[in-house]
Amino acid sequence: MKQVVKILASALLLAGLVHLSACGEAKKTDYLPWQIEKTAADTSQVFHLTLGKATLKDAIQTWQHFPELAVFVDAKQKKIVEAYFGKKLLGVFEAKLIVELAADSATLEQMVANGIERKAQPSGSWRLTLSEPDTKRANDLLIKYLIYIPSADYSADTLLKHFGEPKETKEVKPNAQYWFYPNKSLIILLNSDGSDIFYYSSPAHYNALNQRLLSQPETSKHES
Repeated sequence: MKQVVKILASALLLAGLVHLSACGEAKKTDYLPWQIEKTAADTSQVFHLTLGKATLKDAIQTWQHFPELAVFVDAKQKKIVEAYFGKKLLGVFEAKLIVELAADSATLEQMVANGIERKAQPSGSWRLTLSEPDTKRANDLLIKYLIYIPSADYSADTLLKHFGEPKETKEVKPNAQYWFYPNKSLIILLNSDGSDIFYYSSPAHYNALNQRLLSQPETSKHES
């Protein structure tokens, strides 16, 4: 079954790339995962969002979709808040979209206290759906990280062609590697089983993202 899924994912990527070639350069400038623009010393732009300045409200308006919001609490009581946009078609490629929001500790504590539908996650973390008041407040929070989980299966050759050589790579396990692009504020988890994950950040948050991912090298999937 996994092999069938991998073949279908590879076919999706090939179809998208063929479409880009057939459409010419005019169609190559919209919503492509390798189109990352450094807009200032502390911001970068991808998928029409300027990371470092864009809020959740900006993402909702840009992608025309309302996400599910939840706060996650891990075994060490570390808390993060995420907005899950689900699977969307951006340009010619389909992907799941998740944004992690920048929230201070007091805000996160409030979200946990007001959270509903507490659910255990495979990693041992807990997921709490945000209350309605906290959901409204979250609209004005800045996007810290943008997580892009493509339906298409990316090979190493495809990544090299469109993203270039990474500064370094690190093996997560025999079938998975992190590819680090500090000049793009991007880290890619390349899985041979097709479960790739692209982590985008602003330049200001890249080092923190790097440290977080390296501190949990066993992770090869993103909970949402």
